[in-house]
Amino acid sequence: RYKNPLTGDEEYAIISASPILDNNKQVKFSVDILYNITSLKKAEKELLLSERRFRMLFEQSPFMIEIFNADGDLVEYNKSFLESWNITPDITLNYNLIKDTSLKNSEFQIYLGKVLNGEFSEIPPIKFSQEFAGDNYIWMRGFIYPVKNDDDSIREIVLILENITDQKKVEESFGIEASYRNAIESSISAGIAVVDLNGKQTYVNDAFCRMVEWSKEELTGMHPPFIYWSPENIRDIEKAFSETINGVHSPKGYELKFRKKNNDVFDALVVINPLKNSGGRIDGWLASVSDISNLKNVENEIKQSLREKEVLLQEIHHRVKNNLQIISSLLNLQLSFIRDKEMQSIFKESQNRVMSMALIHQKLYLSKNQLYIDLGDYINELIQHLIKSYSINKEIDVDVQVHDVKLDNDRVVLLGLIVNELISNSLQYAFQDKKRGNIKVHMRNTRSGISLLVKDDGKGFPHNINYKKASSLGLQLVNSLVDQLGGNIKLRQDNGTEFDISFNSRRKFN
Repeated sequence: RYKNPLTGDEEYAIISASPILDNNKQVKFSVDILYNITSLKKAEKELLLSERRFRMLFEQSPFMIEIFNADGDLVEYNKSFLESWNITPDITLNYNLIKDTSLKNSEFQIYLGKVLNGEFSEIPPIKFSQEFAGDNYIWMRGFIYPVKNDDDSIREIVLILENITDQKKVEESFGIEASYRNAIESSISAGIAVVDLNGKQTYVNDAFCRMVEWSKEELTGMHPPFIYWSPENIRDIEKAFSETINGVHSPKGYELKFRKKNNDVFDALVVINPLKNSGGRIDGWLASVSDISNLKNVENEIKQSLREKEVLLQEIHHRVKNNLQIISSLLNLQLSFIRDKEMQSIFKESQNRVMSMALIHQKLYLSKNQLYIDLGDYINELIQHLIKSYSINKEIDVDVQVHDVKLDNDRVVLLGLIVNELISNSLQYAFQDKKRGNIKVHMRNTRSGISLLVKDDGKGFPHNINYKKASSLGLQLVNSLVDQLGGNIKLRQDNGTEFDISFNSRRKFN
């Protein structure tokens, strides 16, 4: 962090310094590269602010909110959830919604089935219990809906519930529908509008009037299209309204745009439910309307922040790749002034190590997913670069197989350096007396972690050298990198040289 001498503003930067050595291995000069990341820091700050807003809404919500992964495991919940069940967090450990046997024959199973099929579902008032609650139960209502990935698969399941146990007790004690309706109206901020079977609007509550800024007198008695329907999506509203009251679809929630009296447009979540008389026949329809403009704004801000962060992250990978290529070019330039063969080899190896890292950032820059790269494609390209770098005039058959292995960027850098050293060793020494050779690099998941196999069919590793105590920088580097991964390395010398490396991909390392 530093202060810009021109503007006086506080800014942030990343500095990369690389020494250039002369023939005596003394520092001749240094190449310093400074990259201004102020915009990235600002974007991170804005994203953090957006996340805090969302977290505040989540934690302060009076409704129970439960979030499950696609397998049904409970991954997050808010304070209202614990308070409604009167439980502590340890009670919910290992809870799975899909495997909850207490729900198998309950009415809730219907709505769970819908969400597993990718549908949004409103849950009417039902008697509800969950496995961790024992014999306790509550009356609740709410929504259950899926959060989907780009490929339309389910990523998460969100359950939003309103505890209406007290309201049900009032209803059961007095048996008066009006008392129940008044209790609901006084306890929620959602707007309510009622229409009869002819589509005539017969009732609106105060919250709905405040929401659209028209009076009860103006709204009561009108027929569709209603004056609060926004012209920009009036056809969508008419279709949703018509399909629901005509029984084409079961009641569900719609995200629509409504218009206020002053013509301002806002986002609304509308849920339409039938009103049944004592005989079970439908007498009309009740629409519950919630203004979700703030939530939509927060959602859009988060999405925009994420897009900006992805662009900035992509730019960083691009700049880092360019900087590493500059370092490689400088090493190559220095190499042209060196006549000593041993020094040339050292510079060439250093250049290849830099390029192995630059290639990772190039792959990340070109990747749609900034977290992972195609390891098989990366290793193939790295080997082809090494073959070209060492001017190998032999027929080398390369077999790279990576079986559904994903690693974070830090481990990929270490892996790339390991493969670089082992393949470089094979190319330089394994095939000196052969016209052609074979190199295999296989990676796969195992029960204990990841297995990396690097093999050649060359003349074999010298039996008189302990590879774990070798004097060469390359093998010392391999052993050090494997230690950083928390892994093990084994050498086999049958029909060539085979290094078998295993490590745990989840283990933390420095």
